[in-house]
Amino acid sequence: MAKQRILYIDLMKGLSITWVVWFHTIHPAFVDYGFRMPLFFLASAIFFKPYPPREFIEKKLYQMIIPFMVFYLLYYSFMIVSSALAEGSFGAFDYSCILDVIRPYSGNGGPTVNPPLWFIMALLNLQILLYLSVKLVRNRHMLMILAFALSVFATLCLFETYTYFQLGRALRYFCYYAFGYLYGRDIIRIIEGGGRKSISLFTVCVLVFVMALGFKQIMHSLNSHHVIDYFQITALVILLIYLFRAAQGWWIVRPLKYYGANSYIVLGMNEMILSTLLVGFVHLFHHMDIWLGLVHWILTMVLLIPVIKVMNRYVPWLVGKKNIFDTHLRRYKIAFHK
Repeated sequence: MAKQRILYIDLMKGLSITWVVWFHTIHPAFVDYGFRMPLFFLASAIFFKPYPPREFIEKKLYQMIIPFMVFYLLYYSFMIVSSALAEGSFGAFDYSCILDVIRPYSGNGGPTVNPPLWFIMALLNLQILLYLSVKLVRNRHMLMILAFALSVFATLCLFETYTYFQLGRALRYFCYYAFGYLYGRDIIRIIEGGGRKSISLFTVCVLVFVMALGFKQIMHSLNSHHVIDYFQITALVILLIYLFRAAQGWWIVRPLKYYGANSYIVLGMNEMILSTLLVGFVHLFHHMDIWLGLVHWILTMVLLIPVIKVMNRYVPWLVGKKNIFDTHLRRYKIAFHK
């Protein structure tokens, strides 16, 4: 399958990324269900390609590392200004927090500077690991088994260990990323092909999801829950592919496509908007509840639209939408020929 944008994959990424924003304000308990990160990683992996080393490094640099640095420094500046406004002085701010990105963390801990950027850090970890794994393990089924074993090990043994650049936190999701790369395109072909195979896959996923719910009710061990979650959430993500493929023409899901196609900007900018709005909400209402949290989330998503438009139009090379190296190389070649 040639690399191309598939509408319902963007819709799935959009659901994941908007769910992340909702998770970071006051929300109902069901929002805590941990499918948003596996959904994002699995959907992102479907068209992952192990380019030659030089091309791979260049793509990661302009697609991920440069946007990460831009969003990190923007939020750092935001923190300085916010602290000065709150304290009445620039002297009260802990300027050393800019080094948070190179400090080790365990569990769900992460840098105080733009916390949602851990997604990009984790994604870079997963892409590098998958790139190396594909080069070393040629059998895709064996690679999937190894990816699952590594994820279970990371969940049970490594998650609470201090690691750098969110490695321990990211490895829990390696099996989802590997699954998306190894089997995602096959699953899309089956679903789009319809017929008996598509019905069988849908039935199996429903059974796996329901059985996992039953096992989790029976098995009270926390560690067992984590292992079962891998099967349950993978089945749910495949069912979501069916759902969004069927719903891709509905007007109500169109905003998800926009956010899915601009997921890095949403990740990089949402926390600044959330924080600014929160100050206003607390000042006006003196408290936050689920309904105010819903309004908080919706306003944040609306305000992200002009931010996305401005960044895509004026600084696309800073947000991973244009290769700055190609741009300068093309200019150099034009000037040289003249």
